[in-house]
Amino acid sequence: MAVAMSSVPSVDDPSAERRWQRYHFDVPIRLVFEDGQHTRVAEGRGTELNEGGLGLYAGIELEIGDLVEVELTVPFYCLSLRLQGVVRNRPGNGYYYGIQFVDTNATQRGEIALFAKMLESAAGQLDS
Repeated sequence: MAVAMSSVPSVDDPSAERRWQRYHFDVPIRLVFEDGQHTRVAEGRGTELNEGGLGLYAGIELEIGDLVEVELTVPFYCLSLRLQGVVRNRPGNGYYYGIQFVDTNATQRGEIALFAKMLESAAGQLDS
């Protein structure tokens, strides 16, 4: 699966502005990814969301550019999302990852926007 990189601002570029508001949340997530020969599943915690991606903690080794599927269930709502993503950043040397959603369809984008709106009213906005 090819991912166009030209339209994505560099994570190292401090002048790059965010395209979407970021929202704080704390929900369990599941990552599905290939480790070369096998499909693996790992549990983690989603901590930040916007319409373009997700910040999460997962106790696994991922590299910039790795493709993953992210599964998350919205608390108190019958909405479960399974989205394709690519690892775009890994600040520090821990297990926190920035995932950019890729190949989302109109329905998925609508569900992400709905979830973000729910988070805006329930959890508040982050400044950065």
